Amino acid sequence: MFTGTLALLLLSAFPDSVGVGVRPPEGAVVLFDGSEGRAAAQDELYTKWVDWRDWPSGFSGENWRNSTRNTSPPGFAIARDPEYPNDSNRVTLRTTHPTAPTEGVGARWGYDDIETRPEYRHGDARLHVEWVAMGRYNPADPENPDTASRYEPDPRVPQYVNSGMYIQNRYEIQIRSHAFKRNIHDKHDAGSIVDEYPPTANPCRPNGKWQAYDIDFRTAAWRGDTLLEPARMTVWWNGVKVHDDRAVTGKASGLKNTSGESVDASVQGLKLQSESGDVRFRNIWMIRK
Repeated sequence: MFTGTLALLLLSAFPDSVGVGVRPPEGAVVLFDGSEGRAAAQDELYTKWVDWRDWPSGFSGENWRNSTRNTSPPGFAIARDPEYPNDSNRVTLRTTHPTAPTEGVGARWGYDDIETRPEYRHGDARLHVEWVAMGRYNPADPENPDTASRYEPDPRVPQYVNSGMYIQNRYEIQIRSHAFKRNIHDKHDAGSIVDEYPPTANPCRPNGKWQAYDIDFRTAAWRGDTLLEPARMTVWWNGVKVHDDRAVTGKASGLKNTSGESVDASVQGLKLQSESGDVRFRNIWMIRK
């Protein structure tokens, strides 16, 4: 089995190595599996992830600078995998944010987002994340809520979800409800590198069906505080290449939308967002280059 730089090159070259169900190659860092039972999943959650920032002190003016980092337990939960409803060994990471506005709570960036612990920060890397939209977040039904719903783009309906994954805690790839079989033009819709590029295709799947983002990422180059080269990424969505070697600047990062890190030379890790509805994750891994 190939590892390191050669593995990255091979994975970039062969589209059949991306998509739902791709297992981590030898040498990959597994951040969350989900196929080895609830106890193992809970251990991974608490040993590899933390709350991104405490709420609400992290979002009050400049008080975010004093908020707790890398010490609070992660706010996500362990829930059953909808693909295997009768297999208790198959579990997921589940966001824990009420559906807005139907639950009477507005969407709030950073509410129980989780990030990898400092030891899992990365520079150049290949990352794989699988996610599934479940619709309304129902705290009274932690296992199998709205799985049969369409993946609705209207935030006023209970099927709507909004989440995201942040590469290096800065560059957000959007997870959000979107209509099927329509071109995506908005830079804040599903599959977008938020505020920078819409995806070039729309392979979106309905609620209850697993989806995958595969990312080849090259970190930005700095000389002190001077940016020499922006970060770049190639993204596959459900096996379809939707971003090809994009230069990314982290427009969705920092304080402008209170979600993400300032774009500077510091090395950060992966963040998963909890914003609206029930979204679940599994099979999360990376290969550091």
